[in-house]
Amino acid sequence: MDAESPWKASPVQEGYRVTYDDDTISLAVIVSDPAGIESQRHRMLEALKVLRGEVTTKGDHSDVSLPPLTLN
Repeated sequence: MDAESPWKASPVQEGYRVTYDDDTISLAVIVSDPAGIESQRHRMLEALKVLRGEVTTKGDHSDVSLPPLTLN
């Protein structure tokens, strides 16, 4: 796994904490099971686009390639 990836997942009592952390923004959410981690990463990516002011169109479902996830 890439140690420099901004994406991390860590087990917590409620499930898994999925985080994105770079020099400008940090997001973290809790998912209840491992199956939800990848879909939550895609939701977080969409939120990052909005926060950064990138224009997204309704129904835009282009493929997204996320970096590897580091499990702590």
